[in-house]
Amino acid sequence: MCLMVADMLEFVPVNKDLRLTAGTGHKLRLAYSPSMGLYLGVYLHAPKRGQETLIDFALTSTDIWALWHDAENQTVVKYINFEQYGPSPLSSYLPQAKSY
Repeated sequence: MCLMVADMLEFVPVNKDLRLTAGTGHKLRLAYSPSMGLYLGVYLHAPKRGQETLIDFALTSTDIWALWHDAENQTVVKYINFEQYGPSPLSSYLPQAKSY
């Protein structure tokens, strides 16, 4: 269950034109799972380093779903079940997600 989605730019004064600044595409998702507790999904936007552009992502109690645009502007959905890796600090490094 996703508990919170926030656009951090909503907390920036209107007179600050930060929407075009590198790093403003960051996304946060806060969720809760009975087996893992409270957890945070973070996407750090690096506009000159990515091969795909993240449109949005969602957390469930067991999965991460992400919607991307690739270099050819095609829509790609990726999915990974992360709960099987457990609450280890090393679980932040997960194998390649499946594309659909």
